[in-house]
Amino acid sequence: MGARHRIPHRRLLETRTSRQCRSRTLIKDSPRIIAKVKHRKGAMVSAFAIISFIARLRPEDSGLYVCTGGFTKEARYEADRAYVPVRLLDLGSFVRNYVEIYDKVNDNDRAILPLTRVWLPA
Repeated sequence: MGARHRIPHRRLLETRTSRQCRSRTLIKDSPRIIAKVKHRKGAMVSAFAIISFIARLRPEDSGLYVCTGGFTKEARYEADRAYVPVRLLDLGSFVRNYVEIYDKVNDNDRAILPLTRVWLPA
């Protein structure tokens, strides 16, 4: 796989397209971070969906695509070869990243997706 790009944590601004599909933009002016979030139980995102997402991005933008169902091999290939940095997060990657930064998240954001530590004997 290609190099992964870290996307800084910033406040999200919500916009809506003509199809009422949610798209999230982290900042209004360039460079922008565009995020798309899909919940697909057991269905992977195809290469066509990634190509369509990338087509909406400007050259100075960064993309973040989160899908609980995961991504096909071809979708990952398209994201790696994109002309802009695109990061793909499946459910496992999202959970690992969220647990990693959870201690740094403010209380308002923790209320949206709270976690509880569970200790197990070794």
